[in-house]
Amino acid sequence: MTKDPTRSRTVLFALPPDFADWRKAGRASIPAGGFPVLRGGSSGSALVSPVVSAPLPFDQLILSVNAAVKGGGALRAEVSVLQKGWSPWFAMAELRGAGGSSVPSKPLPQGEVGQDLLKLARKASSFRLRLLLSGTAGARAEIELAAVCLTDSSLPYSAAAADRGPYAGAFSLKIRPVSQMRLPHPRCKDMCSPVSASMALSAIGLPTEPLRQAAAALDGAAGIYGNWTLNARAASLRGAAAWYTRFNTFAEAEAVLRRGLPLAVSLTFGPGELRGSPLKKGTRGHFVLLKGFDARGNPVCNEPAVKTGRAERIYRREEFARAWFRNKYGAAYIIVRDPGVFTAVGDPVASLYSAPAGTAERKRKLIESQLLMNESAAPLKFARGWARVEALEQPHKSGSHRGPSGCYAGFLRSDALRADPLPPPNYCVASKSAAAEYGGKKLAISAGTRFYAAPAGKGRLRAWLAGGRLALAKRSDCVPFPPAVKSEAALRRSILSAARQFLGDDYFWGGRSHHGPDCSGLVGLACRVNGLDLPRNADDQWRLSPPRRWKDLLPGDLIFSSAPGRPRDIDHVMFYTGGGRLLEATRESGDVREIPFEKKFGARPPGGVVKSVFGGKTVYFAGLSDPRGIGVRASRKGPAS
Repeated sequence: MTKDPTRSRTVLFALPPDFADWRKAGRASIPAGGFPVLRGGSSGSALVSPVVSAPLPFDQLILSVNAAVKGGGALRAEVSVLQKGWSPWFAMAELRGAGGSSVPSKPLPQGEVGQDLLKLARKASSFRLRLLLSGTAGARAEIELAAVCLTDSSLPYSAAAADRGPYAGAFSLKIRPVSQMRLPHPRCKDMCSPVSASMALSAIGLPTEPLRQAAAALDGAAGIYGNWTLNARAASLRGAAAWYTRFNTFAEAEAVLRRGLPLAVSLTFGPGELRGSPLKKGTRGHFVLLKGFDARGNPVCNEPAVKTGRAERIYRREEFARAWFRNKYGAAYIIVRDPGVFTAVGDPVASLYSAPAGTAERKRKLIESQLLMNESAAPLKFARGWARVEALEQPHKSGSHRGPSGCYAGFLRSDALRADPLPPPNYCVASKSAAAEYGGKKLAISAGTRFYAAPAGKGRLRAWLAGGRLALAKRSDCVPFPPAVKSEAALRRSILSAARQFLGDDYFWGGRSHHGPDCSGLVGLACRVNGLDLPRNADDQWRLSPPRRWKDLLPGDLIFSSAPGRPRDIDHVMFYTGGGRLLEATRESGDVREIPFEKKFGARPPGGVVKSVFGGKTVYFAGLSDPRGIGVRASRKGPAS
């Protein structure tokens, strides 16, 4: 069994609902649908997070805070951890208008802060954050983001960290290299971290001078340019969202790179351990900008330590993995204009409505669809406990609820969302539902839920769930994703087997989960389990499906019907299961059923037709869209449309 490479996980507070239940003191406030604001004064103000259960036992913690501090105030960021009891508050950083500093402190029995890294004497299971603003009445701090990177340093390095997952071939972002060694500053050789961050900022359209970035990142107490907390905050001062994290695999990192976001990554290596590096004697810590991979999977980087010659370097994959993952736990900065690009659903199932729905009656009337755990959802607006989002894995080309990207848009409860740069999924729930455990809580995860996981022993998987969580699930409830390429016949059998799990379940309008499906939800879920992504509703599925004669239908093909007298208004979809039978989730019976075609429509159609009329309804016969293309159509980021 390949060892689980997961040694770190980052919990991110980056959306307005993430701060809704933080406790306020003094002149602190949290506007509805907005981010917290702290104001100065004689007693100052404070924000305290709720207790957060850690995704894994941890003995190292790094905190990032993005905040605009104005009016001469000072914002102190602190953390407390739960070991046998709660520790005192550890001061992690103090932020001011254009800079900041670490907070000198003495070691405590529970642990010690070394400028930016909290090392604990024993592992902790939970944490909480506290932000304190001091200053005159005119002082103000606008909180934009907080990120807590947690590591269990006792876990061994796994060679699985070098895995690129589903990615292959050459891929590299075009970013102009910058040499720290050529900067007109006597300490330029110490500036690899802010110089790499400046290259990352330029790549997302926020160019900044490297020396300006270095000045903002300088730790005023320690006199260093490499403070992780302060470098992330300095990048945020340029209009970005930035935080320190630790990646566990190349695949996890490449999922971020392929969004157009290069990574400033930290390396440690000895003499000759990273061939091609300009640092021949090795280094205890050095940042480079990771921007892609060559055809062999070797990392492509901008190397800021180059004095002369080629500044782009391609390093050997295994050597780079040891220097980055083994020695530095995958340390890196993520720098992005809007962390909302990483938003996913954090609830097992979240219902999507055409308008905010506060009562059971309005929910029944307004529901449009459902989103599954980890499913991508682009936030469009937050207001009073609701978020208008676009469900990026549910294409919707022909209806009124179409979002900017051509997918379903609607409203869901804002607390169902989490910002989390998830790795590409490698498993999908195939059972109607899978039991998962997280932090002492039990979750029922629906069929079609996709996630990254590694074997955890005893027939279990350690699954990554949105919100920085790790959960244990039964391996037998899941299948690999993307699935292995099957024969067309095997694929069709597998799709129908997935759909038949729902036989006898209640029909649920707008349903797309184990709680009960509607007609297109049943078809979509059965195909999704098998790696084939279809549009959300019946009309869009019909437009995508090639016509097929009745006599040529194969098990797993689709049958569509229109509203009476409106042949182009498709309002229902069914599976053809062979032998003149169909499988459907229908309002007629209020459940999921499998019946003969004649029983539903009163007669069989002629064998040579691709459509026929029964009782005023036009019935269309269609094939699955490119079912044998399963290996290439399986989506990593979103569905094929």
